[in-house]
Amino acid sequence: MTFITPLQANENDEFHYQLSLDVDKNTISLSGKFRLQSYQPIYNWLMDAYTQCAEMSLNNKSFSLDFTQTELINSSGISIICDFLEELEESAPDLQLVFIGKQNGWQRKSFGSFQDMNENLRVKFL
Repeated sequence: MTFITPLQANENDEFHYQLSLDVDKNTISLSGKFRLQSYQPIYNWLMDAYTQCAEMSLNNKSFSLDFTQTELINSSGISIICDFLEELEESAPDLQLVFIGKQNGWQRKSFGSFQDMNENLRVKFL
């Protein structure tokens, strides 16, 4: 079940990406290549998606981000994910976060750094 509209690259973007929310699974899926000048719309979407998910599943203390279909995120995108993690840690300190990814270089390195930022983050590689 999806209520929030997926966020997609517009036709002028060099790289194509999509973010979608599955509220039944408490999971945001990120797919494609993220190489943007401004990530503020993505950060806003992530916060809105998390808020909607939290409101709909009051008893669920777990939330996932699925990166299995993500090919690339530049350093600005990694920074926005860090900001998102910091906000979640402040607003929901007991929330168990799960990052789902592939065993590739950038995900292993970045996810390890994310775990250093948030002790409630668990990484699952497929």
